[in-house]
This record gives sequence, structure tokens and C-alpha cells, in this order.
Amino acid sequence: MKFAGTAVRTLCVVLLAAVPCLPSRPDPAADLRRLELQVHHAVNQERIRRKLPRLEWSDSMAVEARRHAGNMARYRFFAHADPRRGDIDERLDRSGIQWRRCAENLYEQKGDRNNLVPLAVKAWLNSPGHRRNMLDSFFTHAGVGTAVRKDGTVLLVQNFVSK
Repeated sequence: MKFAGTAVRTLCVVLLAAVPCLPSRPDPAADLRRLELQVHHAVNQERIRRKLPRLEWSDSMAVEARRHAGNMARYRFFAHADPRRGDIDERLDRSGIQWRRCAENLYEQKGDRNNLVPLAVKAWLNSPGHRRNMLDSFFTHAGVGTAVRKDGTVLLVQNFVSK
């Protein structure tokens, strides 16, 4: 009996020691949320560089941006107007988000995600309309949403509002 008790304790120690060695499963949703926050931070860095106020993060706007990104991925379109839910002002109204003025930036990239954030921000800065949205001091809040198409294309949506 003494041998059985020692064997059980030894087995438990071996199993417990092995647990941290098991590979963890990647969490795609958490990776996309980190990407959203990185985009928000990078846009704020551009605003700070130009002595503009930071945009406050809005969870409700991020939810709406994710919904739009998800619909673009699911229904295979890339546009500010969702054929099912309308353009940004209609979508924000349906979501109950209060706003006085709103705007939206979109970006898509297929392949490697490592440089996605700087490439997206650079593309927006090089486009007059997107640049205006990013650097408009009237906007006070923003939310970023992401989705991935079946082919691996990452879609970014950043919504801006003044409240």
C-alpha cells in the first residue's frame, strides 16, 4: 500500500509539472482586440504629434465597427455603406450611439499581419479624406473593429464621432 501511495504522489507531481509545457491555444478574438487597440493608439500618436487631443476609446463604437467589419467579411463587400445596414450615420443611429458628426476609415490587408497597423495608418495619412478623419480636432471618440475573411484578409474599421 505504501508503494501505491508513493506512486500516486509521483504521478501527480509529474502531471503537474507537465501542464505548463502543453502548448496554449491561440485566441484569434483576443488577437483582433489587441490589433484594434494598437490601431487606436497609433492614430492617437499621430494626433498627439500634431498637438491634437486624443480620441477617447468607445466600446459601443468598437462593437459597431466590429459589426461592420464582420458584415464586410461575411457578405464580401468593402464599402462604407452596408447593403443591409446602411452607411455610418444609419448604423450609429441603429446602435443608439449619440453623435453630432461622424466619419469612418476602412482598410484591408491580405497576408502578414505584423506590419498591418503602421501600414494602415500610413495609408490613411496618405489619403486626404482618411487623413482628415484621423486628424479632425472636432472628433472626440473612436472605436475600431476588425474581422478576417476566409482568405485571411484583415478588415479594419475605425469610426469617429463628436458627441
